[in-house]
Amino acid sequence: MLKDIVILGTGGVAEGIIWVIEMINSIEETWNILGYIDNEKESHSMICGYPVIGNDDWLLQYDKPIYAACAIGFPGIRKKVIKKFRSKDNIIFPQLISPKAVISDRAEIGEGCVIYPGTILAPNVKVNDHVLINYNCTFGHDVEIGSYTCINPAANVSGCVSIGNACLIGSNSSIKQQLVIGDNSTVGLGAVVLSSVDSNTTVVGNPARVLKK
Repeated sequence: MLKDIVILGTGGVAEGIIWVIEMINSIEETWNILGYIDNEKESHSMICGYPVIGNDDWLLQYDKPIYAACAIGFPGIRKKVIKKFRSKDNIIFPQLISPKAVISDRAEIGEGCVIYPGTILAPNVKVNDHVLINYNCTFGHDVEIGSYTCINPAANVSGCVSIGNACLIGSNSSIKQQLVIGDNSTVGLGAVVLSSVDSNTTVVGNPARVLKK
């Protein structure tokens, strides 16, 4: 029996998640996409062939088992939205992993994680709950990624790096091995990170420098 799933949000991340689900279904029919949950889009409007079925209240009032995928690429908002819906036992956040991602058998992936095609996870990578990893990212051995963190396309993380909770790692950024990126921090687009980053800090540039704390 197919599992009913809704997408939380309607932006570009939602389109990517739809693609991941369709790739999974092309190998084994698993998911029945009901549509999107969005507070700003008009109900019954169509995106990528699927309807907006309602706002948050629609899902909060739904009383049958249902799966949900969070399509929000900003860590703080992502965390807030997921915690809102996790309060209901019938709403389940599954792993959605593209069959075109390359994942070591020794990698560990938590609940609610979404991994797009082209990503590589080396042995002993630990991805905690509700992480979003975009296209063509690479992670060396023994990397850990904290919950609710969002990794944008083509980020390159070397081995033995610890990325904290609710971080945003920019597209085409690179992080040197054996560093720590603190909670709630942002690594900017194309940044080359050569030293550890404190929590609640934004770094940009090559080499990366502190933009704000």
